[in-house]
Amino acid sequence: MEGLQSPDVRRWQDGHWQKVPESVASEERIRIVWSEGEAFLWAWPDDLGTLCLGHALLEYAGNRGTPVGSVGGQVLSLSDEPGKRIFQVRLSPLPAAEESARLVEPGTLSPDSLLHAMRRFLELPGSCPGLWKATGCFHRAGLFDVRCSSFVCLAEDTGRHNCLDRLVGWACLHGVLPGNHVLFLSSRITGSLLTRAKRAGFCFLVGRGAVTSVGLDDGMTVVGFCRPGEGRFTVFQDAGCRVLG
Repeated sequence: MEGLQSPDVRRWQDGHWQKVPESVASEERIRIVWSEGEAFLWAWPDDLGTLCLGHALLEYAGNRGTPVGSVGGQVLSLSDEPGKRIFQVRLSPLPAAEESARLVEPGTLSPDSLLHAMRRFLELPGSCPGLWKATGCFHRAGLFDVRCSSFVCLAEDTGRHNCLDRLVGWACLHGVLPGNHVLFLSSRITGSLLTRAKRAGFCFLVGRGAVTSVGLDDGMTVVGFCRPGEGRFTVFQDAGCRVLG
């Protein structure tokens, strides 16, 4: 499978050793440069331009205190050598009226529709079918459009922050405001992840994992432990009354 390595490993199971092939996801160290800084990331080597754009946008938004949707960007590859890839991101402010005209409330979900959406999110094949289940080391994030009841973008990577960066980069390239959607996450919702989600404009988050105390913020809808197989989820806060019932 593309993007995977299959070394032979020793596995201890049921009281004895087994020699079996194991699926291992590839990672690369990449460098991102933009007008106000640079960063080094470890990432799954697929669609790296989108990841780099999203990362630079979120850092720019955090430093400037401006919404992600108010900035546009382009990505240039300065080096395409595996293991030494360098990307330059060029950012430029958009007209102020352009963002406000596109802002809409992400919508509401009933308990059944929320669980159904999470089930679909976990079962989607992704950019490399089988990658999600084969390695056990991937996270994913998705933009769910309540109006059409579908995921408009799915991002996968070995790092949960990378997944969010990839969604933001995709949204920028397609003229979409991330915050108009519900953010679905395979991971826990921590303070660091919530900070980046807020920068991106999200106000409705649904995670499969736990929520930490710093993963809560006034004005946000935060749902954790969303487990469709168990028919349950926990609403940690719902300032916008976006979870019905």
